[in-house]
Amino acid sequence: MMTVFIGCVLLTSGFLGDTVVIDDPILFIRSDANSDSRINIADVVTIVGYITGGKDSPAPRCLDALDVDDGGTVVLNDALYLLRYLFLGGPEPLPPFKSQGLFVIGYDPTIDDLR
Repeated sequence: MMTVFIGCVLLTSGFLGDTVVIDDPILFIRSDANSDSRINIADVVTIVGYITGGKDSPAPRCLDALDVDDGGTVVLNDALYLLRYLFLGGPEPLPPFKSQGLFVIGYDPTIDDLR
């Protein structure tokens, strides 16, 4: 299996056994906090672990991905926003997130200090 990171995004292929990192930390999928190219409860856990400074939590590859509401900071509201989206039919995370049902790798449309 080949594993490729493009910025903060993990892409996998079943062909090779190598890992490739394309270092563009600006490209990401908003709310993919653990950079596994899936949006689920594990991303909420990653956000909460980052906020609380959990020593067992791996360092996130991309802080912009954790900023679910694009407020310019990573706070508890980001985890709550994602929980509402996942389980209560709340609004989608802000771009870059999805277009026509497909996840979109992109740049942050707002200027802030997160990378």
